[in-house]
Amino acid sequence: MIKKLIAGVALALVAFTANAQLIYNNTFPFWNVNGPLTVVGATSTSTLAVTSTSVFTGAVSLNGGGTLVGTVAGGDAATGQVGEFLTTTVATGAAVAGAASTVGKSIMTLALTAGDWDVSANCVYTTTGITATVYSCGLGTAADTQLTQAGGSGVGTDPLVTQNATFGTTLSGTFTQPIPPVRVSLAAPLTLQLVAKHTFSAGSYTMWGTIRARRVR
Repeated sequence: MIKKLIAGVALALVAFTANAQLIYNNTFPFWNVNGPLTVVGATSTSTLAVTSTSVFTGAVSLNGGGTLVGTVAGGDAATGQVGEFLTTTVATGAAVAGAASTVGKSIMTLALTAGDWDVSANCVYTTTGITATVYSCGLGTAADTQLTQAGGSGVGTDPLVTQNATFGTTLSGTFTQPIPPVRVSLAAPLTLQLVAKHTFSAGSYTMWGTIRARRVR
């Protein structure tokens, strides 16, 4: 319901629909739209400018086409806004010791609020004299536990990356396993785990990396 006092007259609208042209001409510099706003055709300048004084608490639909202009400044989207970015990093100097063969170990966590997120990550390992047949990096919803492929607990379709190979008996070095963007759609807050789990017969490894999330809608 929109209530606007114009020349002492209270105007009540259930919804505001512009079927052809929507022209402000600075007549009403402030619009408070509490119901659905539907723009079916183009505005007078083919652009609907929404200023910081315009408040939309209902749905906004652009049925006539058009684009949403992104920011050209730096900074971050506010909490709860589309584009919100969250990340956690464990640096090389704070590397976490790997677990025994076939045992998962959480590297870090990232707390997400309810919403629709794209999540990606990378696990980085430093190996010392290791003989491994499987390296795996994956997302989890419980400590030290990877989700299975494909999908699990509402966390995307590809939350796990595995590499099956034998690299020798005394492999030492550093390599990275990335997890491509995975959709995480949450009706309630969730803490994601980044979990590594290797199968090996000798040697050891440490691990670090990054997990990141972007609110997409």
